[in-house]
Amino acid sequence: MISKIKTIKLKKINEKNGSLVAIEFKNNKILIPRRIFQVYSGANKIRGKHAHKKSSQLLICNYGEIEVLSPDGKNKVSNTLKKTNIGLLIPPMIWSELIYKKKKSILTVVTDSYFSEKDYIRNFKEFILKSKAK
Repeated sequence: MISKIKTIKLKKINEKNGSLVAIEFKNNKILIPRRIFQVYSGANKIRGKHAHKKSSQLLICNYGEIEVLSPDGKNKVSNTLKKTNIGLLIPPMIWSELIYKKKKSILTVVTDSYFSEKDYIRNFKEFILKSKAK
């Protein structure tokens, strides 16, 4: 399951007066966006701690540094997001814990579904049972 996590390099354009990072969804194979939101947190704060049953998410660190831990009960994958042009694609049924490493880190999340509490698995033991059943 955790082998399905993918790092996505986003198009970055550097100019004399700044940089632009773009995600175009017209002909992409990443996901079709339905919802975009931002999460702000401070150093050493942990967020996430859940999995989604059906939703995929693209995580992009806009500022700071965020470590994404994805355990599956046996193995654990760690990815650190700190470049604005690198996204992390988290498919459904992947547990994720986000550790905000720097003060005022900002995460943008692009997801392929609208918010539904029914899509969340917030208990790790329940997640392990459901992931083994699949």
